[in-house]
Amino acid sequence: MRIAISEGYLKEEIRDGFTIPEKMKRSWAVQLKLLSLIDDICQRHGLRWFADYGTLLGAVRHSGYIPWDDDIDIAMLREDYDKAMEILPEELPKECQVMRFGTESNLWRGWSNVNNRRNIDTGDDACESVITDVWYGSPYVDGLDIYPLDYIPANVHMRNDILTVYENLMIALRGYPRDQVTVQQKDLCVMAEQLARTCDREHAIGVGNITVISHYGQPWREIEWYDNPVMVPFEMIQIPIPSGYRRILEDVYGPEWYIPQQAKCAHGYPFYAPQDKFIEDYKVGKAVNEIEAIFDGGAADLACKRVLSYLRQFPRRYEIYYVGARIMAGTDPNLAADYLKHACDLCEDGNKEALQSYLDQILK
Repeated sequence: MRIAISEGYLKEEIRDGFTIPEKMKRSWAVQLKLLSLIDDICQRHGLRWFADYGTLLGAVRHSGYIPWDDDIDIAMLREDYDKAMEILPEELPKECQVMRFGTESNLWRGWSNVNNRRNIDTGDDACESVITDVWYGSPYVDGLDIYPLDYIPANVHMRNDILTVYENLMIALRGYPRDQVTVQQKDLCVMAEQLARTCDREHAIGVGNITVISHYGQPWREIEWYDNPVMVPFEMIQIPIPSGYRRILEDVYGPEWYIPQQAKCAHGYPFYAPQDKFIEDYKVGKAVNEIEAIFDGGAADLACKRVLSYLRQFPRRYEIYYVGARIMAGTDPNLAADYLKHACDLCEDGNKEALQSYLDQILK
């Protein structure tokens, strides 16, 4: 798949009355480039993929992204999916990351995620800056979801048993803390994937992602829909979709799927909001350390100037006001108190009580 993304594409625009900021356009460019790389690899190895969920809806209804969507979803029949999970880590650029279900980075979902990078670019690592430049100036860990489509047994008893046991395995997985990695979790993932592979095409009534079917109750799909895909435009490229796309969209989004509605994504929008906070937290922490080092080195005037400079850069961060208050407490208690009042007003974490106590001491 050849892809050419112009500088103009990266600019903010309005679609269907919805403003898509430049940050999101750059993220879209990242995802499209990653999709093009995956498509090239799949074509070389004879593997098939299909747009799904929001990407399928966007392709059919908007000839591109749903304006208020922020990711790409694709699906692969199980036999192609398993091969792709082995090949992609070897053939994608070295900075990319394949987070397969059952690995330490993905122990809670029944599908996989492929990202363009492993680390957020906080702005002070030359290697990460190079990666950012390659990926359209976006500092975020960004990617797409790949859903395996398994064969659903025609035998009703076998089908019900598989779906019930699979859902119980996933419930057990979801019971573990997100920051915990155990042998038991990995074993549960292996069992879940083995169960998903139980049926073959010959004995199947349809295909579908078993996590979605068992947990969300969505119906399975006709196998034949994936035999002769339809090519449709998506942004500046052409992508394959299953021939029964209308039925799929109706099952997932309801009978009026063709009417645009600014609904919320299944996850928080925009996806990069937590990453923006991580970047800002990192920069604020670095700024506070710099100010304190300057002050401890005896350059109080320069430290005060740094406080004012960082307040212009981070006007909503209580940490800058707090360090400013500490610096000014011995020379200008009134300004220190003013800084602390701002810090108390802005603080939304467990430090608020300590800040208020410090303010009370200064005001005495």
